[in-house]
Amino acid sequence: DLIDQPKPSLLLADNVSGLHETRVGGFFFPQTVDDVREVINRARRFGRKICMRGTMHCMGGHNVATDAFVIDFKFMKKIDIHPEKFQVT
Repeated sequence: DLIDQPKPSLLLADNVSGLHETRVGGFFFPQTVDDVREVINRARRFGRKICMRGTMHCMGGHNVATDAFVIDFKFMKKIDIHPEKFQVT
């Protein structure tokens, strides 16, 4: 389930290098576009940044931000990118 209230977190995220451990606000594993929308709406409501990742293959910690909501897309079957509309569906 998605969280209702952000609380101080003891959750830690890292990238594949293992050199950039960072405290985050939560991990989310959406399976649908509606799941992603829900996380984005909660992040807006609580003033949280969003970090997106798939398989953590980003060196240097570029996919992790302190207290952010981490959206991990590894369970999404398909993602379409529409750069002209600034949309992902």
